[in-house]
Amino acid sequence: MKELYTSLLAAKKKISPPSKNKKAMYGKYADLESVLQAVERPLADEGLVLVQSGTSYDGKPFLQTRLVHAETGQEISSEIPLVSKDANDPQKLGGSITYARRYGITALLSIVADDDDDGNTSSNKNKDGTKKQGGGTGKGVTQDKIEEVFSAPKAGLPEKLVDALLKEYKQAGFEDSKVVQEIKALLDREFNQISELTEAEARTAVSHARKVKSGDEEALSG
Repeated sequence: MKELYTSLLAAKKKISPPSKNKKAMYGKYADLESVLQAVERPLADEGLVLVQSGTSYDGKPFLQTRLVHAETGQEISSEIPLVSKDANDPQKLGGSITYARRYGITALLSIVADDDDDGNTSSNKNKDGTKKQGGGTGKGVTQDKIEEVFSAPKAGLPEKLVDALLKEYKQAGFEDSKVVQEIKALLDREFNQISELTEAEARTAVSHARKVKSGDEEALSG
C-alpha cells in the first residue's frame, strides 16, 4: 500500500478546501459538484481514481467509496449507510445517494466540506443550542433516522469471507496465529482483526496465499 499512500499524500498537498456553495440550517456546505471539483484533478495528477458504487452489509444498503491507485491496483475504501424515508421514491433515494457520495469522499480523504454546527444536528437542537420541539430535525429527517444511521452495522469483511481467507492461508501452510502478521506485511498497514479488511484487500490477500501455495518465488520473497 506504500504507493497508494505516497500518492495520496502528494495529492492532499494540492487539494484546496471545497467551496461551500450551498446554505443549510446551520451554515454553508459544499455540494457534491463542489467537492468533486476540489479533489478530482489533484487525485488524477497523482494517479488516483475515485470509484463509488452501491453495496450491502447484512442486507442493508451502503454507498461504497473507493480510492484506487491506477498503476498498482492498491485501494482503500469507506462505506456510508443509505437512509431514505421512502426507498421506492427515486427522488428521495437519489438524495440519499448524493448525500452519501459527498460524505463518503470527504470522510475517505479527511477533508471538511461543512460548517461546524457544534453537534446540534445530531443532538436534535436548534442553532442556538436549545432543544427542538416535536423531536424532529426540521429538515425532514427524524431523530430516529439519524440514530438508525449511526446504529447501522459497521462496514467490514463478512464472516464467510473471513473464513474463506483463513482457509486459503491454512492450505498455503500458515498457522492461524501467523495469518494476521502475514497480511499486515503484505498490505503494509496495521489492523487488529481480519474482519477489518476491505473486500479488495481480502482479494489481494487470497491471491498472495494462492501464490505461496503454488510456490511462486516472487510471492515467497515478498
